[in-house]
Amino acid sequence: MLHVTRRVPRETAETLSRDLATQIRFTVHASRRFERLRSLQALTRLVSGTEILFDPTCIFERAKALVELSLRMRSVFGGKLVGLHFEPRRRSVFAVLSVSAVAGQGALEKALAEASSVVDAWRKAVRLDFDISLFVGDGVPPGARLVAIDNRSIAGNIDVRVRAALRWVGAIATGAVLGAGYQAAAAADNYAVSQPGISVMASGGREQTGVVDIGAKVDLPLGDFAGVQMSALVGSDAYIGTEGKLFARNPDLGSLGLKTSFETLDDIYLVRTAAEAEIYFGMVTLGADFGRETGTDTDNSFAQVEVKLYATPDLLLKAQAEFLPDLTVGRIEAEWRPAAEAFPGLSVFADGEFGDDARQSVVLGLQYHFGDQSRTLLDRDRQDTADTDYAGRNRLLSMQSSGYLPPG
Repeated sequence: MLHVTRRVPRETAETLSRDLATQIRFTVHASRRFERLRSLQALTRLVSGTEILFDPTCIFERAKALVELSLRMRSVFGGKLVGLHFEPRRRSVFAVLSVSAVAGQGALEKALAEASSVVDAWRKAVRLDFDISLFVGDGVPPGARLVAIDNRSIAGNIDVRVRAALRWVGAIATGAVLGAGYQAAAAADNYAVSQPGISVMASGGREQTGVVDIGAKVDLPLGDFAGVQMSALVGSDAYIGTEGKLFARNPDLGSLGLKTSFETLDDIYLVRTAAEAEIYFGMVTLGADFGRETGTDTDNSFAQVEVKLYATPDLLLKAQAEFLPDLTVGRIEAEWRPAAEAFPGLSVFADGEFGDDARQSVVLGLQYHFGDQSRTLLDRDRQDTADTDYAGRNRLLSMQSSGYLPPG
């Protein structure tokens, strides 16, 4: 039996059967089926009852071994084991026990010793070509990206995520990760900003006239759960924009932040200060801003709402609406990372803007991120960097006379 994700031409199947001197049968799996799987045990059931002869990525072999570990762990801890979860990036296993199981002096240490004995026996039995790190406690580190190992762990996922969210909120309030035994498990890619990074961009398009913009932004971590971003943009039409942002973020839940920007064109200027929030739902991000703007002949409140949809981890589609007392502006954007192997930091983007005054703009550009270039756009957006928002770039040109610049 050969498992594939697309249909194999009949000629190819016949050639394989002839070369291997046996009849090859194919099972075609829709890619969406894998996306809906919620545990490693569900993955292994796709090939249950068959002997694995060729698995170049070792996905199924390792998944079956981890499911075997879950059986051994449950035989020891029974109902005390709320869930067993795998963190693939660092090959870590999190055994989440009930609160009562680790309450009391020495209870956590005793549970860790018992779990370690199970893992040692498992290692000798399965003899895999990879090893794991084991963590035991009554929760998981904030922001940990986990996969349920067995189906029984799926039901405990809600409880586990609630505890993780509460730890994240508590960490922001106290400046420390709550929950003994998990400090060592926090990983760089689970921080608000995993590491310092720089992004540069160049774009060209047409507003009232053709323009070219060049910009850069710097993202820096502030402890584990907060980050700061500074950016600047310069245009060929004498436009200058700067923005600063301070934010707290959990890569699995969302972010909260404060930002301020200053933009100028000739003698006209615009200053904006706003609070912003984002919440993550898988491949979708919902965001909202609310703030105040002041500038040349203006003093208004404003609000923004936006939806980001990742059609793939490297293809972003975004829609945004901005509301002011006398103007509504809509924006659409697409960003794509086309060459993940050759130029992993490169992405291309297209922006469009339209408003009640019927003025429009279209911009095409390139952006290059200097940082951890192995990340997809989705991971980069939630773990490395943050959006910049030069909302006045067009409005310095296009607002009515009650705004910044008379039309015409």
